[in-house]
Amino acid sequence: MDNAQTSSYSTVAAQNLPSGNQFWYDRQVEVHVKFKTPLKREEIYDELVKLHYDFKNKLSAMIQLPGLIATLYAYNRESAKQLRQLLALSPKVQEVYGVGENELKVTISRVPPQIKEEEIAQVIKDFAEPLRMNIIKDKYGIQTGSRHVIIKRSTMQHIPRFLKIGNVTLLARYEGQPSCCEYCRTEGHERENCKELERKRQLWAQKKTSKILKEELNIPFPLKQTIQKDKRNLCKSKYNQD
Repeated sequence: MDNAQTSSYSTVAAQNLPSGNQFWYDRQVEVHVKFKTPLKREEIYDELVKLHYDFKNKLSAMIQLPGLIATLYAYNRESAKQLRQLLALSPKVQEVYGVGENELKVTISRVPPQIKEEEIAQVIKDFAEPLRMNIIKDKYGIQTGSRHVIIKRSTMQHIPRFLKIGNVTLLARYEGQPSCCEYCRTEGHERENCKELERKRQLWAQKKTSKILKEELNIPFPLKQTIQKDKRNLCKSKYNQD
């Protein structure tokens, strides 16, 4: 890969930092935990208290999923790191997994069933070192067409929004990715701010208006005579009433 023609992750992320001094590790991070037995929401909170984890100030959300799994969202990477370490010590926890300090989650969507994980990994290797991949399924166990690919952050180059595997175009998204329009496929803006799309919408509106006017003007001549005759009769009846 030509490093002169590609941007490093730090360069790409720097373009998308929020205002102030908020660095990439100060953003929300998810931690997945699988328990040995079913636990209610309050029981999970009680376990965090026993582990001396200040969840009220360090967690932004918690979602319980089927299969004894819960996803906890920490406010930043330091809080997520501490959470993973403490949960690993809990006797009620079977497994803890999430995004590590030197890792980044890339969401690949619009993946048809015939695309294999090896093919996705091969495409990602052109930009970063893939570590593992998860197939996203709904509560019924049906694939949603998305994959979560965990890559090694230190090896990452800019991953484009659109990835090609044969005739299939996949959509890639990750934290710090430069803006890219899904309509014109040009970097620098998103679809909702696309000038090309807005120009096309205005053109479509003009064509629709022209079509309506054309249909009104193309009324058959006998029908036009009937309409005019009805108007004259209406006027006469009103005059006679007066």
